[in-house]
Amino acid sequence: MKKFLSVVLAFLMLAVMLPTTALADDVITTQEQLATAIAKGKTDIKLGEGEFSLYNVNKAKTQNATLVITGSGPNTIFKIGKMPATETGEYNGDYSYENSNVTFKNLSLNVGTGDYKGIIRASSLNFENCTIDGRGSYWGVGPVVFKDCKFNSVDGDYNIWLYSGSSFTFDNCKFESSAGKFINAYKEQKVDSGLSFTDCDFNYTGNGTPSKPAVCLKSYQGVVWDTTFESCTSNAATDGGTNSNLYSIENGMAVDTSVKINNTIVWSDGAKQNDPPAPPTDGPSTIVIITPSADTPKTDDQKNPSTGAND
Repeated sequence: MKKFLSVVLAFLMLAVMLPTTALADDVITTQEQLATAIAKGKTDIKLGEGEFSLYNVNKAKTQNATLVITGSGPNTIFKIGKMPATETGEYNGDYSYENSNVTFKNLSLNVGTGDYKGIIRASSLNFENCTIDGRGSYWGVGPVVFKDCKFNSVDGDYNIWLYSGSSFTFDNCKFESSAGKFINAYKEQKVDSGLSFTDCDFNYTGNGTPSKPAVCLKSYQGVVWDTTFESCTSNAATDGGTNSNLYSIENGMAVDTSVKINNTIVWSDGAKQNDPPAPPTDGPSTIVIITPSADTPKTDDQKNPSTGAND
């Protein structure tokens, strides 16, 4: 009987340990494990701490796919494109995600520096709770969403170029720049784009005066930028033409470009329509003291019938 109970207890312990072991085995901790998982067709990737990349790993599996790549925090470093960048033009960029819908979560994304870096011809891109290091330019050909992301400062350069992508949404994102340069909305092909910024902060961390406002809208190729800011803060440079530290308009801008700040249209029809609305101020509170007045004597019919006193 005791031997039977020991066997049962051993099986119970094994049953309890199996889910934990499977969960631990599900987290990829080396580049070799990542390549193996991709080769087996795995599309929901969970990464531990370390450095990883899918650049030229297995395009047959990473293109024309739906991928979710989740890290374990900022010490999961995911590299995009060729590093070091030894090619010319866009050939340092990453074609691994062509025609794919890709989501990156909870990791640090290293896109390198220099022109024409980034993710080329992805169908859509989503970044959630990511730290962005380096300056990317290519962001696929479809919608791009950054939510709860931080863009670290890049020496002497912008945080990001909006060179490709059909629309950009930035939700609760933080931008830091020691150069005073944050977002360069510039394209060399006429792909009109919507830009949405909600609860974003643009923080100049350098010495002296910042050089540019938060978002520089460029007019090349007649691109139309439909831009909205909602509850955003900035200590970037104030542009002389727009009187705003959130945006600037390059000469020759397409007439259909529009900018709205906190529900106020500030730019449309090729001209500034309004100054940006003033941010709310935290002025001193007004305290109102109410002094109670004396009770009004009651009439005879309001008095207590037994005492004749006012109640």
